[in-house]
Amino acid sequence: MKGRGEHETKLIPADGEHGSAGICYGASLMGARVLFFCACLSAV
Repeated sequence: MKGRGEHETKLIPADGEHGSAGICYGASLMGARVLFFCACLSAV
């Protein structure tokens, strides 16, 4: 889909689950399609 120019995916970094949920909520209020994905990375 990206090769055909059918979407413009934006990745927005957040500081945790609640922050990313807030970003998704605000974007969906403005009519954007959102996918909530949390990849929590920790240093070992």
